[in-house]
Amino acid sequence: MKKWATLLAGSACALSLFSGSVAADENKELVFMNWGPYINSSLLEQFTKETGIKVIYSTYES
Repeated sequence: MKKWATLLAGSACALSLFSGSVAADENKELVFMNWGPYINSSLLEQFTKETGIKVIYSTYES
């Protein structure tokens, strides 16, 4: 009986690890912050075109 309870508890823990991974693919955005205009906007557009991930690019001064 003790082995059965241990196996059941271990299985429940293993299954709980995968419960939050399904919704991760819905929002494909990458938020990127950098100092000044160091990255060409055409590179970001090419990245979005190739991967399907939208890049939100923000710059700031130090």
